[in-house]
Amino acid sequence: MIVPRCKCTARLAMDKPSPMLPVSASRASSTWKNGSKIWVSDSAGTPAGASVAGLRVGYFPKWMQENPATAVDRAAVDVVRKVGMVPVEVSIPDWPYDCLNLILFAEGAAAFEELTLSGGLRELKAQVPDAWPNIFREARFLSAVDFVQADRLRRKVAEEMARLFSQVDLLLVPSLRDEMLTITNFSGQCCGQGSSRWRRRAAIGRQTRTIRCRLFRRRAAYRTE
Repeated sequence: MIVPRCKCTARLAMDKPSPMLPVSASRASSTWKNGSKIWVSDSAGTPAGASVAGLRVGYFPKWMQENPATAVDRAAVDVVRKVGMVPVEVSIPDWPYDCLNLILFAEGAAAFEELTLSGGLRELKAQVPDAWPNIFREARFLSAVDFVQADRLRRKVAEEMARLFSQVDLLLVPSLRDEMLTITNFSGQCCGQGSSRWRRRAAIGRQTRTIRCRLFRRRAAYRTE
């Protein structure tokens, strides 16, 4: 998984954006060559084929030795060195990052409130525990306090990522590493990974199971007979 620095993180840090900040392909100029579309430069005029030598690539040594890291992930660090990029050991605090998913669940439940209250969720085919219909139902047992605390954590995480990207230009992370999958959904970074669809779905299930267990306990506590 590759996580690039982004402009919103730079602004959050109140720092001057790096000239290496990525831009979306929609803002890049392109041309056609041998029947294929290729990107020529971004909006700042940086050639798309510019050398990557000198880019600072952060990686987490401990994560590279734990599941779900594979030999491919570890070999990527060696490739980084071979192409001239600079590997940099980094770390982040041991925070409960999965709690950020409360924000996603609450926003999703709010967006589909009418479908939930009207009973329309019953018409959706997927009704397994990991499916969105059940997440929308369970999220209604979240409290405003839960949401505010998760939002406070989100701010702290964004500040931590801004600190991290003041030291590096990219992050190299094992695919499906739960912490980074969650963080990049809430801190403004995008991430790219080459895992298969079923592995991505498995990761989403792992991310949400802990939160849903808490929701089940809260639902039982609030239920009246």
